[in-house]
Amino acid sequence: MNPSSSFHNNQRGLTLLEVLLALLIIGGGAAALSAAVSRCLALVTAIRNYRQARFALEQAELRFPLMPGEDEIQNLEIPETEIFPGFLFSRTCLNNTPNDPDRQRGLYLLRDRVSWSGAGSNTAEEVLRFLYYTNDLALRDSPP
Repeated sequence: MNPSSSFHNNQRGLTLLEVLLALLIIGGGAAALSAAVSRCLALVTAIRNYRQARFALEQAELRFPLMPGEDEIQNLEIPETEIFPGFLFSRTCLNNTPNDPDRQRGLYLLRDRVSWSGAGSNTAEEVLRFLYYTNDLALRDSPP
């Protein structure tokens, strides 16, 4: 019996190449899983921020309602105000010149904005809306 042939037949374990290949496959899977988890966490954070921003807009609408005044609507312009910790609200009337033809007809374009501090590109939520308001009493009392 040849001693070298019996040595090769009884060899157990894996070669270095097989171990490295297995580590490469496991590492690739772990990297892909890590990237997927990271994207999921970013999406959950974005959804949470969006829901909190919508809640802040609702709270701002309750705190600063658009109310008819003597000759103008109240709360058309609201400077940046903290609604709750970390969330700022502002309201701007985009057609804010009195001689704007739309505004003279009672059509207002409003931008409500909620911003928050945080990492990422989307740290604000804006809502544009039209508001149509006419003072019916003033129109009834005016001569034709």
